[in-house]
Order: sequence, then structure tokens, then C-alpha cells
Amino acid sequence: MHYLNSHFIGAMIYANPNPTTVFNTEVDFNNTSTPGNNTYQWIFTGGNPVTSIEESPTVQYPEGIASTYPVKLIVINEFTCSDTILGIVDIQSDILIFVPNAFTPDGDEFNEYWRVYIDGIDIYDFHLTVFDRWGEIVWESYNPEGMWDGTYGSTESKTGTYVWVIEAKDRFSDKKLEWRGHVTVLK
Repeated sequence: MHYLNSHFIGAMIYANPNPTTVFNTEVDFNNTSTPGNNTYQWIFTGGNPVTSIEESPTVQYPEGIASTYPVKLIVINEFTCSDTILGIVDIQSDILIFVPNAFTPDGDEFNEYWRVYIDGIDIYDFHLTVFDRWGEIVWESYNPEGMWDGTYGSTESKTGTYVWVIEAKDRFSDKKLEWRGHVTVLK
């Protein structure tokens, strides 16, 4: 059998962004296959749409779900020669963190505890430390759901601003992370 160069197809695709995050799950596919009078058959497992015949479609993947999704492109030219390429779209977790900047441990049953709210980390590799203005540790926790009641040992902490440091690792990549901020104790 004899093949002519003009019949050759080189299927190529790029996904942008890739990787992306669970909060930005719209992916543009750029078809960079050999130009010509081609037809395209896309299959996006887990995507919306699941299939497409567009040259360079846009696909929406489920939000909030970190996963990898297979992509398949079949390119057929005017001579019915075809080429297939497989790819992966990587949807990665994002780290969400909310840290209140004040609380009132004054015994009125409202806002008595301070804690951080964090998602996307390895819960077994978490360390939160709270320091007073002299750099002394007044409270620490290895539990992401740990709550500070505003005490230092058995003594109530004074009204004022305290510095906190969170050290953790990303749940999926094991990348070391650190955040710093302050919290004010009001009475």
C-alpha cells in the first residue's frame, strides 16, 4: 500500500486551562490537527457536552469534583483517512480558607470560640499556632476543626490582637503551604 503525504493527518489538541481547578471547570479545546477539509468527532467523558463535532469546542466539567477526565478526538480528512488522539483534563482541588479576624469569648454564649475553616488540605498534616504580641504560643491545634476559647492555659487571654500561623499540605500534591494573619480577642 502506498501513502501520499497529502493524505496524512496529524491529530493534535491542547486544552486550556489544563490543569484547572474545581472552581474553574470550563475548558477550551484547541484543535491543532493538520489543516484540511477535516471532520471532527470529540468525546468528553464526564463533560458537557459529552460529544462534539466542532473544530475547537468548549466543555464544562462538574464543579467541586477533583478528577481526571479522558478526552478523545478522531479527525477524518476528505480522503477518509483518520487519526485519533487521547488526552486527559486534570481538574484539581482548590484550597478554601476562611479565618475570622475577631471573636468575643466573654461568656454571653455568642461568638465564644475562634476557629479556621479550611478545605482541600491533608487533615493529618495541619498545624495552627496562635502567638501573643511577644511571640509566645498561647494556643495551638493539629486539628483543622479545633476551636480556641480565648484562654492561655487556664487563664483568660487579654483583649488584643494575636498572630496566627497555619502550616499544612495540599491534599493532592503534598505541597507545603503556610498562611499568616491576626485575630482580635474582644471582651
